[in-house]
Amino acid sequence: MASRPKHNLTVEQFLEAYEGAPGRYELVEGEVIRMAAESNRHSLIKGNIYFALREAVTKATTNCTVIPDGATIRINSTTAREPDVSVQCGGKPDLTSLLLASPTIVVEVVSPSSEGTDANRKLLEYFSVPSIMHYLIVWPKQRYCYHHKRIDDNKVLTTIVRSGMIEFDPPGLSISFDSIFSEVDR
Repeated sequence: MASRPKHNLTVEQFLEAYEGAPGRYELVEGEVIRMAAESNRHSLIKGNIYFALREAVTKATTNCTVIPDGATIRINSTTAREPDVSVQCGGKPDLTSLLLASPTIVVEVVSPSSEGTDANRKLLEYFSVPSIMHYLIVWPKQRYCYHHKRIDDNKVLTTIVRSGMIEFDPPGLSISFDSIFSEVDR
């Protein structure tokens, strides 16, 4: 079996070469980055967010689809990210594609190896995608979230959330802060 290329790739080349590869990968400025293994806490929180958002979509009867990790978001021609949870509204995603065409909400659960990237670089990257309206960063050990909401093309409002409801408007979804940490020890 030929080895997979790791440098100077476009998003299309990356998706073709890494489809079905064991593990999770992202493409950053043409370089393939293997994502770190996740703790059980991390996985539980991702699952909680996925189910909370699915419940919110059902309650709001919106035309949105919640997708667990695995969907890739094209940032530009040489960078593609795989958030922990994504929501696409306004139409069903292409079920045969590895790319999510127009995500509305993206969520990252911070791990020790991703802390700086999730809070800084990905913030700029995700909001370079015109369809993204919300970026939620969850800090598991500290038990808080940064909710970044696009106000207009040049402004993003950041809220630190430690309790209550998290409102994703548009598209009109809300989840409780406590649902994120359900069954997770402090």
